[in-house]
Order: sequence, then C-alpha cells, then structure tokens
Amino acid sequence: AAEVLQSAAGRSLARAYLDRYVDDARKMPLEQALKARAELGPDPSALALRFGVSLPLAMRRLAELPARDGEAPVGMVSCDASGTLVLRKALPGFALPRFGAACPLWPLFQALSRPMVPIRQVVQQAGRGGGVFRTYAITGAATEVSFEEEPLFEAHMLILPVETQARLHDRPKEVGVSCRICPREACAGRREPSILTDGF
Repeated sequence: AAEVLQSAAGRSLARAYLDRYVDDARKMPLEQALKARAELGPDPSALALRFGVSLPLAMRRLAELPARDGEAPVGMVSCDASGTLVLRKALPGFALPRFGAACPLWPLFQALSRPMVPIRQVVQQAGRGGGVFRTYAITGAATEVSFEEEPLFEAHMLILPVETQARLHDRPKEVGVSCRICPREACAGRREPSILTDGF
C-alpha cells in the first residue's frame, strides 16, 4: 500500500519480496538469528547448518538482519538466469549499477555456470574508493524441483567488507561495477567502451 508503489508491476514485485522475507524470517527468527550471528559470525554456511536451511536463505537473512554496534554492514545481490539483478542491497565501497548490466567478473555470475557449487572469493572494485570484500556466491533453484519441469535458477552473492589486508591470504580479484564506468583496460569481460577511457 506504499505510495511509492504506483504500478501493478511494482506492487507485485514488492509482494513477492515481502512474502519471501516473511518465509525466511519464520525459518530464521530474528532473535535466534542475531544470537547465532554473534556466536558464529557472518558465516552463511555455519548459519545454514545451525538452522537447517539452504545457503541462499541464510545469505538473504544475513543481509536483512539489523546491524548492531561494532558489526560490519552486509550487502547482497541476486540475479535471475538471464543475469538481470533482481535484488540489490548496497554497502559502502561496493558500488552497484543503477541501470544496465553489472560487471561479468563478479562471482555472482561465475556461480550461474556452476549451480549448487558454493564460491568464496575476495574481490576489490576498480577505481577510487573501491574497498576489499569477501564474497560468497551460490546458484540455487528459484522454482520447485520436480521431474515434470526443469527449474529456473537464481544466483546470490553476499558481500562482506574485509577490514584489514592482513586477513587476506590471496590477492583480491579486481572487478568493476559495470563496463560503462569501469577504468580497467584490456579486460576480457568488457562488452562496451568505458566513458572513463578512450575505448576498449
């Protein structure tokens, strides 16, 4: 009923998001989830095992939990099988494209080609102000699984800031936001020239 939702499509998308939010919250109740996060840290695998839920659900719940004092913010993106972003929760230092396609180097899209295989990778966004982040990505079925029809898939990527370089074992993988505003040159994933350079 929010005034900002003027279209039937907008209301339908909001309803779908809220329905899933309610379902996630029932499976990982707020106080229990906050207690588990304080005990286990922002580890989606550990939380999924604790509550007996899927990794995508645990990742969504982590992204939705309110941050308490001293806890780092959590971001998340999800995309459908076409690569279109269907969920965006930004956090400082990791920019998300407002329009158009995202950087194809994100672990989110790597996960699309490897359904049900968890991917953990440290990344750094190119350009000024790009922070270092630990990402967790996985692709799961977005529809019911049966022998009658192939499921549709959805990929998810949780984004957590890395506070100090000393905690890193590997050099971060450099990624962009979207090709149009990415300063990286000679990138194999580039689909269009950047407005920040002279071309490819």
